[in-house]
Amino acid sequence: MTDLRSALWQNGRDLEVQVNQRELIDKVLARYSGEFTVFRELLQNSDDADSSTAEIHFYTQAYEDEIKDRTGTRHSKESPSSSSTLLTNTTTSPLVRWTFRNDGMPFSDQEWDRLRKIAKGNPDEKKIGAFGVGFYSVFSVTDDPLVKSGTKWMSFYWKNKGNQLFTRRGDLTSPPESAPSGSPWTSFEMPLRQSSPLPGLPIDIARFLARSLTFMITLRDISVFIDDRRLVRVQKNLGSTDSLTLPTELNPRSALGTMEVKAVHAQEIRISVEAVRRVSQNSLGEITDRSEQAFEPLMPNSDLASDTGDSFEVVRSTTVLSIYSAQVDVSLDQKMRTELQRATKKNPPSTCTYSLIYVGPNEHEKNIEGNDELGVLRENIDTEGTARIFIGHATSQSTGIGGHVSAQFIPTVERESIDLVHSSVSQWNKELLYVGGYLSRFVYDMQMSKIQDTWKQAITFTDSNEVRPHAGHPSPEEQSIHAMRYFGFYPTNPSPLVGKEMESGFFSCAPDIPPLVPSTSGIEHASQVRLNDDPKLKTFVKKLPMLPENVVSRAPSMIKVLRNRGILQSVSVGDVLRELANCVLTEEEMVKCLEWWNTLDTSKLPHSNTQFGLADFLKASKFKLSPSKDGQEQRIISLSSIKFFLSRKNPILRISHLPPTALPTSMSNHFKIQTLQVAFGWVDLGVVDWIEYLISPATLDSLPEDENPTRSSGSAEKVLNLIAKAWWILSSNNKKKLKTVLSSKTVIPTRNGLRVPEQSYFSQGDLFVDLSIVEMPSQNRITGDLESMLAHLGVKRYVEMQIVIERMIDPGNWDTFKFVKYLVPNRPRIPSREFASLRRREIFPQEQIPSSGPYKTLLSELYEPLDKFRELSLPLLDWGAHEWDPQSKEASILFELGLKRYPDLPTIVKLLEQSNETRRRLTLDFYLDKFDTLYASGYKADDMRHLAFIPAIDSNGTRFLSKPDEASHINSTKKRVTLTTYR
Repeated sequence: MTDLRSALWQNGRDLEVQVNQRELIDKVLARYSGEFTVFRELLQNSDDADSSTAEIHFYTQAYEDEIKDRTGTRHSKESPSSSSTLLTNTTTSPLVRWTFRNDGMPFSDQEWDRLRKIAKGNPDEKKIGAFGVGFYSVFSVTDDPLVKSGTKWMSFYWKNKGNQLFTRRGDLTSPPESAPSGSPWTSFEMPLRQSSPLPGLPIDIARFLARSLTFMITLRDISVFIDDRRLVRVQKNLGSTDSLTLPTELNPRSALGTMEVKAVHAQEIRISVEAVRRVSQNSLGEITDRSEQAFEPLMPNSDLASDTGDSFEVVRSTTVLSIYSAQVDVSLDQKMRTELQRATKKNPPSTCTYSLIYVGPNEHEKNIEGNDELGVLRENIDTEGTARIFIGHATSQSTGIGGHVSAQFIPTVERESIDLVHSSVSQWNKELLYVGGYLSRFVYDMQMSKIQDTWKQAITFTDSNEVRPHAGHPSPEEQSIHAMRYFGFYPTNPSPLVGKEMESGFFSCAPDIPPLVPSTSGIEHASQVRLNDDPKLKTFVKKLPMLPENVVSRAPSMIKVLRNRGILQSVSVGDVLRELANCVLTEEEMVKCLEWWNTLDTSKLPHSNTQFGLADFLKASKFKLSPSKDGQEQRIISLSSIKFFLSRKNPILRISHLPPTALPTSMSNHFKIQTLQVAFGWVDLGVVDWIEYLISPATLDSLPEDENPTRSSGSAEKVLNLIAKAWWILSSNNKKKLKTVLSSKTVIPTRNGLRVPEQSYFSQGDLFVDLSIVEMPSQNRITGDLESMLAHLGVKRYVEMQIVIERMIDPGNWDTFKFVKYLVPNRPRIPSREFASLRRREIFPQEQIPSSGPYKTLLSELYEPLDKFRELSLPLLDWGAHEWDPQSKEASILFELGLKRYPDLPTIVKLLEQSNETRRRLTLDFYLDKFDTLYASGYKADDMRHLAFIPAIDSNGTRFLSKPDEASHINSTKKRVTLTTYR
């Protein structure tokens, strides 16, 4: 390939590259995209020449004609307050000539030489000019510019009106005019190719000049004239320079180490502007519509170009700006130095300066409120992309922050943006953008630190923790919002990479130290502040630093950046639990806290949040129970101690005393039963758990006597009725628990006061006067579930037989009738063993006490209390004054226990053997009357043979009782006679 190329070269011929200079200038060099390009370039040249003053003159044809008529005579300069008539007269014809002049250093021979050479840039690395084409922007308006500097002049012209540009140079014939500074003017005279109106409204020109003057190093004063009548004047005054301490936590070295910030200075500058509001409707009518395109104002247009007011009213504006400048040392390797020198045709600087404008909230507020019609340099930080990168003058490249920046970026040829394509140039510019990020972070941190230091002095806290500024103090929150919006890192144009690189430098210069942001607790590092995505949290999370809602809504760009970088986090479950563990909520706050937990969708939480479960939440959460109406002191309750809640239909609600393990109804009523059960694992308070609490010694001791169920019958009845209502749904185990809990407590109302269940009896057990029979204070009958429940607790339906026996043995007054009446209904409930024991006990009173023997005896020894037995002197049951009914239930019970219904045969025989003839007769009559029904089946002659019970008369006529065998010889006829006679 090399040999082939050499062979081709040997056979070729040389041809000169030709340039059509007119087309080059017209199509490229004079076609800058921005307006006011001519003045932008000339102003930059003025600053490079160390000028302090510059003037722009627009001349009308009428003025030129007057000058021609009055050769050598010039009008004296007048202020904008000159007669409007004179000003109007100067604007009756279009402009024909522009002149720009400055009081900088006169051109040197080298500079005259560079001026006529296209692309021969300024070799001074400290100067902005690099490509040597800026001057040629004047060809956008003129074909034959004339330059005067010092004692020399140079004119440009198209020879023979062709395409080749020539210059002619010579000496001035008279001394140059001096500027107010005493230095000679360097002027650029531009006869217009064609007449045209003023290139913009004076207001627009004023804004452009004010912005251009901001970062100029030496230029301080710029005026604009039309026919020597001043339209605009812009002045810059510098305040003192303060050296600021570099924070050790910020890394001053760029990513590749080619640049290092060595110092940062702050300086206040004051830019004063005065401008004629309007020139003439006739002459400037057509540019009124062009003005918005001619120059992009730094604030929205007000009524400056309106038809109202004096056409020549002077408006004035003063803007105070803070400029922070970083002094940067540059350290490049030889390769990069060589590549940059090839690209810029000058050596790269060993030091450079990066400047940034910061407009404080007060100055910015003037812009927002419209108090400054010119709005000079106060960028509207509500609008993204208004602030620009300056390379001497403003480029079209936005900064991504609220303020302009100026640095020795290497621009594209037209100087409208910075070059991020050429490898070495791109690397240089990106390193400078790191410095811009560093300086932005420096200013941001400094502003936030000031706010942090004055936070407590500038605010007070209300009872609701609301922050209010003291009178005369700006709101710290507003100041911090302003800073966050100012450094919001908005998308940048035309290159989005600019904003990204600045943002990267802002954060990477302090990778371990998050930026400061305002919070509900003051100024904090962003990593310690949380973004609240759930409105419920603010009602109970009070100490956790969170971004105020005002900050979230008004500084969205910075917040988005912080979130995207993972610095600013949303409130996590862990955050909430940590706060809950260190605070005590009110009941109202706890309700909101519970609502938050219930609506928490754990499936959408970050992994770090899922490690916290319900147990952690309950353990961390505490609330303060409000004092009750009965004077109970407030208590602090942990949710981990809560086991129960009370549904709206829970009957326990009627009782005021609830266990501390139950969620207060003032809180539980805010939730559905299912929520309390499923979300928190609580259960509706049951009777058993409630009784266990109520009957505990600690609870009973704390209750007033009239509410203590062991001391107040009324309170006891309420408790028992409540248990009875739930009795049917209680499990057998819970019923056993209740019996265990209440068995030893005096909770049963009786006619003898409160008694334990086993000392109490139902009304059917009312056997003895001193028995404790259940009686409710309400006098309500004891039936249904209440009766079943009391019986289960141990209330007795009958008196134990042992007690009955002990009472019946007592020789006191005893009512057998009442006892038997008691036995009748209770017989089915009395165990057979206890019932049978009555047969063996000598407890039944005998109607007639014999001369010897016990008063009470076995029932089997007694007979029905009937007259027929009474006549036979048989031992009868003492039935008192009550009528005896052998067919009654009472008689049946007594018969079952052994009460005799008739005497047996041996007893009859004994009665027949007694000496009392009357009783014998009565006995025999009874015997004979009942023989067939009672005795026939049981009669045995052999058993009776030896007994003398048969009435008989012997041969002597003597009556006697005969044994059956002894009377056997008596004939039957005689016997009958005898028996008949006996009767």
